[in-house]
Amino acid sequence: MFDAGFIDNFHFLRPWWLLACIPALTAALYVMRGAHPLHLWTGFISPNLLPHLVSGIGLAKFLRPTTMLIFVALLSSVAMAGPAWRQSVSPFIQDQAPLVFVVDLSHSMDQTDIAPTRLERAKQKMNDILAARESVLAAVVVYAGSAHIASPLTNDADVLLNMVGALSTQAMPRRGKFVEKSLPKLDALFAPTTLAGTVLLLTDGVSKPSAQAIETYCTVGPSARHQWIIYGIGHTSDLERPTGEGDTQLSLPLERTSLENLAAACSGPYVEVSIENEDVTTIAAYVKSHFESAGGEERP
Repeated sequence: MFDAGFIDNFHFLRPWWLLACIPALTAALYVMRGAHPLHLWTGFISPNLLPHLVSGIGLAKFLRPTTMLIFVALLSSVAMAGPAWRQSVSPFIQDQAPLVFVVDLSHSMDQTDIAPTRLERAKQKMNDILAARESVLAAVVVYAGSAHIASPLTNDADVLLNMVGALSTQAMPRRGKFVEKSLPKLDALFAPTTLAGTVLLLTDGVSKPSAQAIETYCTVGPSARHQWIIYGIGHTSDLERPTGEGDTQLSLPLERTSLENLAAACSGPYVEVSIENEDVTTIAAYVKSHFESAGGEERP
């Protein structure tokens, strides 16, 4: 079936080239008028008799070099205008789409089922994501019993890397696991921009009340334009742990099901930490594709 989005997205990359159609169309009208028999015999036959004595113009008279040259000029003008039916984001604003890391610093992130700890592995992955999204505008929010902006939005890689390296569960003033307390912090970070951003939640689980609060946030109001990626850090059982990884019994397993449900409720992806960099590649692709599809208001 015909895609209605084709009409919405159709545009010209260089519309000023369409101005070249004006002289081409003018020349076409002049040639057509001059080639028509009515014009050729106007000075020799009475105007009353002319329409009855002269037959219409044949196709062959139009297929002359001059006519074909005009036709080629029209096609060239349209081609140079760059017709396109898929919107693309300007590379000058692409990296300005905010990426906010929301990092769980509750005590469960100190578990060693993922060596050296869940938190340390999460920090390594954050560094890899920042490297994959060079010059990205990013911020870091941390939470446990309370939530705090650890780093405001910046594209200074050194500032971000230093802040990520300093993250510790011991730095949090209150114990707990209340990710919903980070939502006002997200509002403050996203307030200066109208671009669609991404929230990357790094955690090993969420409570039902927390999940409900996030679901409301990511589906209602202006905040619904932002993408949520749920990044599961940990294993669901001792059986999942690779040999030699972790030295204590897994008392707080990864809540995979609840995190997958949260991702689905927010219409976002769920990604689980991996030994190699498949997870980083996947997340970087989601961050890029979300801004390109949501697109921002600035199109070339």
